[in-house]
Amino acid sequence: MERKMRYPFKELKKAYKPARNWWNTFILKPVMLPTLWFVANFTPFSPNAITTISLILYIICGYFFSQGNLLVGAIFFELGVIGDAIDGKLARLKGITNKFGAYYDTWVDTIGHFIAAITLGYGMYVVTSQPIWMLIGGVMFFMKIQHPIESLMVSNIMGKESYQEKVIGSKKRKDNKESKGMIFKIRKFLLKRKLRDPLSGSDMKNLMFFVAPLLALVKEFLIVLIPLYIIKTGFWFFYYKKMLKE
Repeated sequence: MERKMRYPFKELKKAYKPARNWWNTFILKPVMLPTLWFVANFTPFSPNAITTISLILYIICGYFFSQGNLLVGAIFFELGVIGDAIDGKLARLKGITNKFGAYYDTWVDTIGHFIAAITLGYGMYVVTSQPIWMLIGGVMFFMKIQHPIESLMVSNIMGKESYQEKVIGSKKRKDNKESKGMIFKIRKFLLKRKLRDPLSGSDMKNLMFFVAPLLALVKEFLIVLIPLYIIKTGFWFFYYKKMLKE
């Protein structure tokens, strides 16, 4: 008996949140949509099961990274990212979101990126015999989690509603303060197109833990990414400073 399809492609877009990162929007979306369609219609997997599969894929990625096999490790990392990207969408699509699922998703996301960063650093040590790479592994993890932690702190200080209004831009502001200055105009322009600022944490992780090891250019990518990360950190510091003083 042919299985009835409950979730056609046109329904999948409803599961997408606004303000997405650039990597998922322009690179992974063509992969995520068919994957989400297949999982939703032809497998019994729950969102939490997909999250668990992502964790397993991150662990496998860590094994290959630690052995110095950066190519295979990068592939398994991105498979984990795809699973991590569709679990929440699957929950929203099926209307079964819950607080534990959101917590578990975030937990696996953090643990998975920690595994990738530390084992990639160790794998680079295996490949180059330079002990400094074990320290750089920790630096890569910090680069991934610094802004999410920073935004969480600001959200707690400002209050969730005020943070959503002033920083995320989910509501129309009655004043016009955000439109002053080129940086704020650019950010408003991006938010209207459902894009986050360039080089978000999600973009950073894919560049560091997928593209760089896939191309065997980890050192070269970090030479570019670290200065860009410092510039981005400065931008957010002054952006939050402005928001917190209003």
